[in-house]
Amino acid sequence: MSEWSHLPNAAHIDRIIVDLALNTKNWAEVWPSTCNECQQVASKIWVVRNAFRDAALSALNTLAWSSDGNTARSSVRSSDNQAAVGAARYPITALIAWPESAEYLSLPRDQVQVMAALGDQRAILMLPAVMAFAKSRELA
Repeated sequence: MSEWSHLPNAAHIDRIIVDLALNTKNWAEVWPSTCNECQQVASKIWVVRNAFRDAALSALNTLAWSSDGNTARSSVRSSDNQAAVGAARYPITALIAWPESAEYLSLPRDQVQVMAALGDQRAILMLPAVMAFAKSRELA
């Protein structure tokens, strides 16, 4: 049982971490196009800058680097590690801070991109996950 298993979006957080482990390159590829906006939103929102950001990093470290997650460990420690983890951190943060953020995962990538371009903070933070999941589906 994880330290975030009591959260409403625990399954979505786990889904991000598993996809990060299996498709690290996809997450690393979406990071350059989303990092500036994610960082700007996070720097403006106190709740994201502090406790929730730390919880997101804890979630990534706990599951992706644990001895129980050998596949995740070897995949996430690839050369794309920093970019991939950077991309995953913000959607996890949004899922922890705002339970309704999970709704963005069911929307088409184009719709979330438009919402993000219009300044929707949750869409901006969820965009890396939406884009990485879309890439994973495209490759399947």
